[in-house]
Amino acid sequence: MRVSVEINGIMYEVEIEDEGESPRQVIINGHKTRIDMSPNWMKQFVKSLIVGECSHSVGFEYAEGGIPKTVWINGVPAEVNIDFPGKGKLHGGRVTTLVGASKDKIIAPIPGKIVEVRVKEGTQVTEGQILIVLEAMKMENELSAPSDVTIKQILCREGDNVELDQILINLG
Repeated sequence: MRVSVEINGIMYEVEIEDEGESPRQVIINGHKTRIDMSPNWMKQFVKSLIVGECSHSVGFEYAEGGIPKTVWINGVPAEVNIDFPGKGKLHGGRVTTLVGASKDKIIAPIPGKIVEVRVKEGTQVTEGQILIVLEAMKMENELSAPSDVTIKQILCREGDNVELDQILINLG
């Protein structure tokens, strides 16, 4: 996943290479950097991050949408602005019910990884029922049915990496 990160007015282009639970390498402005995060990264208030050979304590203050707005690295605060495809579709760390859906399909509102498909083809679902959970930037986004419909075709599986606006489910 590619993101633009501005820290205290300095812009960085970051590509995150996902290897399971924790990215092991990122590319920052064209330079590969090895990173490692503690296994309980999301559950820790102060997070441990190893970049190259250096260990850092990292904490975050989040803005609306669940995106970090301030990051503390080893106790020093820095203002952060993160931008990525689909960012504007986030609300409170979750994708809203109507985002990523039309009357006949569910689309990926943000690039990410499918962590759960909660329905099967041919299933009748009700408006607001969660169909898919999509993880992006370590946040889980629930994609819901836009109305009472039938699941016509599922075009993704758990574990799949999906792109912005990729069709995930056809509704009938």
